[in-house]
Amino acid sequence: MSVVIHKNTFQKIASANTADYRDGNWWINADEPDCEPKYWKNDNGTLAEMTAEEKATRDEYDLIAVKFQRKEEVQSELKEYIHRAYNEDEQMDFLLLFALAIEQGNQEAKGYLHPLIAWVQSGQKLMREAKANIDAATEIGYAANAGYDYEAFYIWHQTMPDVTTQQAGVILNGA
Repeated sequence: MSVVIHKNTFQKIASANTADYRDGNWWINADEPDCEPKYWKNDNGTLAEMTAEEKATRDEYDLIAVKFQRKEEVQSELKEYIHRAYNEDEQMDFLLLFALAIEQGNQEAKGYLHPLIAWVQSGQKLMREAKANIDAATEIGYAANAGYDYEAFYIWHQTMPDVTTQQAGVILNGA
């Protein structure tokens, strides 16, 4: 039995049947560098530790990847919350009803729908602030945990207006 490490992916298998890994793609019982495996490299066929510059580049890449993922999560979180409050059909109906209210110059309907639009815009502002917090992070741990000011997010959630497509339709149709 041997410890094998893949030469490209650096996958490590602690108890491997040596004969199964003699295809040239694996190091067998290699001397492991004294660093995290993410800092390993294949240096002309030898398992080696990255240089300080290579480590810094790797850390920057990892930070960018974490920031990107976290910003996607923050955006998805807002989208999911709005979707729970108003499904896609209702969202489309609100847009159409607001367009009709503008077209007809119906101030009452616009006034009825405006708090909903303002509420969504406030949520988007919170999302942009969360993304800015993520972008400002200089370390992976901070980036992974950065995001919404959840107290502000909770207050935003509590201020969701009581607006329905049915009532907006009644106002527009004058019924």
